[in-house]
Amino acid sequence: MKGRAPIGFWAHQLVEYLLGFMLLSLAIRLTGPAVVPTIVGGLLLVSLAASTDGPLGALRLVGRKLHRRLDVAVAVALAASPLVFGFGNVMLVAVAEGMALAMVVLVRRTTYFAPSRRQRRAEARAVGGADLADRAIDAATRAATARARAAGEVLGRVARDGPTRLGRFVGRHRR
Repeated sequence: MKGRAPIGFWAHQLVEYLLGFMLLSLAIRLTGPAVVPTIVGGLLLVSLAASTDGPLGALRLVGRKLHRRLDVAVAVALAASPLVFGFGNVMLVAVAEGMALAMVVLVRRTTYFAPSRRQRRAEARAVGGADLADRAIDAATRAATARARAAGEVLGRVARDGPTRLGRFVGRHRR
């Protein structure tokens, strides 16, 4: 869409969380056959946002390309749900169609590419608190590297000197 600013992936995930929780809160007030599809739809939206490799993802199991395809499938499912499940409530039909429209707008305007490390740091600094996180990550990386080097040195000594030392040990205790 020309002339419109793209939506960041974090905002996309936030809207998915909000839509999912809105469906779940709507299911509390419903009765009849519409309750189960509404709960399943809400859980689906929340789990999709939570399992995606994005800034607000909790599990980070789903990549962004697959997430985009799943977003299209969710939009189609939301649009078709009044016909498939036979919603008798006009308000529920309007909510389902409105959410389908919101998903289509999200899919069209979201930037799904993963930013580079430099861009992520710049965004985090803009939000605030990234310096502490960067320092913690760098410290953990340095500590892991130092431990790996120390383990490599020990293993190198064992591989180089181990057979000789083992032979001497066995020779001493045979006598």
